[in-house]
Amino acid sequence: MAIKSIFIIIIISIITSISELYALDPSFLRLSTSLQRSSFPQDFRFGAASSAYQSEGAANVDGREPSIWDTFTKQYPEKISDGSNGDVADEFYYRFREDVAHMKEIGLDSFRFSISWSRILPRGTVAGGVNQAGINFYNHLINELISNGMTIQTYWMIPKYNTPACREAAKRALDFFFGWFADPITYGDYPKTMRELVGNRLPKFTKKQSKMVRGSFDFFGLNYYTSRYVEDVMFYANTNLTEKNGVPVGEPTSADWLFICPEGFQDVLLYIKSKFQNPVILVTENGMPSENDKSLSVNIALNDEAKIKYHQLHLTALLEAVSQGADVRGYYIWSLMDDFEWEFGYKYRYGLVYVDFQDGLTRHLKSSALWLQALGFEIRTGLNVGSSDDDPEKNLLGLTHFISIQEKSNQRWHIFKEHFLLRCQKVELAFQKAFSLELLHLLIRFPHRISDSSDGNVAVDFYHRYKEDIKRMKDINMDSFRLSIAWPRVLPYGKRDRGVSEEGIKFYNDVIDELLANEITPLVTIFHWDIPQDLEDEYGGFLSEQIIDDFRDYASLCFERFGDRVSLWCTMNEPWVYSVAGYDTGRKAPGRCSKYVNGASVAGMSGYEAYIVSHNMLLAHAEAVEVFRKCDHIKNGQIGIAHNPLWYEPYDPSDPDDVEGCNRAMDFMLGWHQHPTACGDYPETMKKSVGDRLPSFTPEQSKKLIGSCDYVGINYYSSLFVKSIKHVDPTQPTWRTDQGVDWMKTNIDGKQIAKQGGSEWRYGEVAEQSQSLYMYNPSIDTERLEYIEGHIHAIHQAIHEDGVRVEGYYVWSLLDNFEWNSGYGVRYGLYYIDYKDGLRRYPKMSALWLKEFLRFDQEDDSSTSKKEEKKESYGKQLLHSVQDSQFVHSIKDSGALPAVLGSLFVVSATVGTSLFFKGANN
Repeated sequence: MAIKSIFIIIIISIITSISELYALDPSFLRLSTSLQRSSFPQDFRFGAASSAYQSEGAANVDGREPSIWDTFTKQYPEKISDGSNGDVADEFYYRFREDVAHMKEIGLDSFRFSISWSRILPRGTVAGGVNQAGINFYNHLINELISNGMTIQTYWMIPKYNTPACREAAKRALDFFFGWFADPITYGDYPKTMRELVGNRLPKFTKKQSKMVRGSFDFFGLNYYTSRYVEDVMFYANTNLTEKNGVPVGEPTSADWLFICPEGFQDVLLYIKSKFQNPVILVTENGMPSENDKSLSVNIALNDEAKIKYHQLHLTALLEAVSQGADVRGYYIWSLMDDFEWEFGYKYRYGLVYVDFQDGLTRHLKSSALWLQALGFEIRTGLNVGSSDDDPEKNLLGLTHFISIQEKSNQRWHIFKEHFLLRCQKVELAFQKAFSLELLHLLIRFPHRISDSSDGNVAVDFYHRYKEDIKRMKDINMDSFRLSIAWPRVLPYGKRDRGVSEEGIKFYNDVIDELLANEITPLVTIFHWDIPQDLEDEYGGFLSEQIIDDFRDYASLCFERFGDRVSLWCTMNEPWVYSVAGYDTGRKAPGRCSKYVNGASVAGMSGYEAYIVSHNMLLAHAEAVEVFRKCDHIKNGQIGIAHNPLWYEPYDPSDPDDVEGCNRAMDFMLGWHQHPTACGDYPETMKKSVGDRLPSFTPEQSKKLIGSCDYVGINYYSSLFVKSIKHVDPTQPTWRTDQGVDWMKTNIDGKQIAKQGGSEWRYGEVAEQSQSLYMYNPSIDTERLEYIEGHIHAIHQAIHEDGVRVEGYYVWSLLDNFEWNSGYGVRYGLYYIDYKDGLRRYPKMSALWLKEFLRFDQEDDSSTSKKEEKKESYGKQLLHSVQDSQFVHSIKDSGALPAVLGSLFVVSATVGTSLFFKGANN
């Protein structure tokens, strides 16, 4: 190979041979989506990229001499984020055949790599000697050299404000970033703006040089990662702006400089087409990193779902640019493998292939690599992801299944369907097993955010066992049952015009009819956090105002199909929990928050999104209520919202700030969603504290909200102390910091507000964990019995002594079940579920006590006060008797409360109380 040719080659790509495609048809993988390999031109290249120093290693092997980066990392290790260097890197020098095999496995058809100058010319010049070992290495690696060209990295520059000065500044910035190199190879000279502003400091081309440079490319190579806002500052273009009015230019990533902005990608491609005579473009780098979190297990680290989203968005933007005439011929992902990232060392991981730096540099395919494979390249069984297990299901990064995506023609919104989202199904009241889409992708995409890494695929199978469970309600004398409708069960694709599932409708009709046949009144919740995944993918769910019309249509369907038999309705369950846990702390689906809240977060803006989501929830509620009150199918119906407030006591009762902090915290907790339905606006404390981050209602919206609740639903579990804080960091807002208070487990005297229950934050509430005090018989739940009896007594007191109009009390929950991000980590049920023995049900002590308590209501020969006295005394007797070991043994022997063998699995369900207050404005 001629040495001369090496110097004129700036990038080299290798076409990896693709063997005949063959389809994969195991049950766990079915793929059909409108974004496929075939969506791109036939000659379009898909590739990955790397560079010599970042991946080769073998720094002092086979005649290679140091480069400036070898010297720099040794002399100034403090300038590398983790003090590392590229001496070993990925050992690509020794393992390139293995890594090329990974490229083939993924289905890539091109590979961009760089040649190490100091490996083939150790002394820097030909005269200094050619290192044949280096030449041999690259000859072994290269199958075919293709073309030559220049690669330029740029941001897309967006005017911060739509003013002539900012627009001109953006053009100047592009000239300095992109035109600096693109103008000379296209037109033979630097951009005019550079020549004017830099003056004599900018070198000049001679006529001969200009002629030689002009047209010296066969393609434009573009490295694009992100965009920037640009603002004119006294003839200087400030390009280091990542936000405008507090809103970032795009979704943040783990790298503080990189924001997801596919719109900028499309714009820069069209800019190149327009300004530089529509050249052939190869996107030679595009990618985003995840942080190298050494505390994560390999299986969790392999789940790089954010990267999949990043590439989906950018490929779609690329296709749009192509449709507008941009001549884009290839797309290279940075990078093939995790590697040494210059001054960041090994802080970030960009690779499609995970490199385990702690275990001999073993390679594992990440989710993004499998997604790329599934996009329409080679799809193979027996994927090698670093496991010796031959079972391909187990080799898929620990995911249980791939999704089945049904193509919907002419529906562009479907293009972003997530390839690694299992269609898991939540349960209504966390009970059902089901098979349609919904937002519990948190369970599969982020299993580490579920306490026991479980999911709700089976839960307690209420879907198939509802008749026997309703019989249990009847057996313990309940007269009402609160259940929720799964939006994706009745509208699998989220929208009514995309089809109604008659099977889903039939299931709820059957449940409702069975309840009524047993004289149990249904109270139906329309939204209990399970938004269809299609709507989340299409426009971000409740982050978008588009959800309002879709929710109205969904609610209307429920009223039409079930309203002739259901008179009690709840539009939203615990809206503050959905907003805050889903969009401020990231602990529940869809798991969004800022990185300063959770460093593992891949998307979200704490302190902003929760307020937008709740605003849209309230507007959706108002629209649903309007439909409800016009619905002819419902007679004498009532509708409201189920709130979930804590009660607060001051940390220091003598401190006025703490007393005021309690009021402020209640406004943020309960007033946030209750105040608008009573008064048409948010509490003044919220408006003052949150400022323009809190959306506002129009007069028409406010009018619809006022009086939109016939009752106030209260899901109460616990109380906390509140301590007022005076200073918070305004650059890192959250819902909690906006309140200006801290939640405290103890008061100033060190006393807890109540006995702590099974959940870390709940006091006075009982939810057993797996290591129960009654391991020999978990059915003996004396603490829950005390809890329920105590709260019933408090309700009685509130009604008869304080005049509160409480019309109902619902225990959460009937059965042990799946509890959102707590997984099966706690048990709330009146009935014990044996997960080791076919989900068999056993009544706990609390169920038997409640049965006897409710049975007294059927007696007519006692006054109310005597009944209460009898109920309470019975409860106390039962509580005392439980402590008697002879009694315990007798009930075990009788089989009334059978001991459950084996380790306890813990299920999701929230214990607590639901109170329904008549009169929303009181």
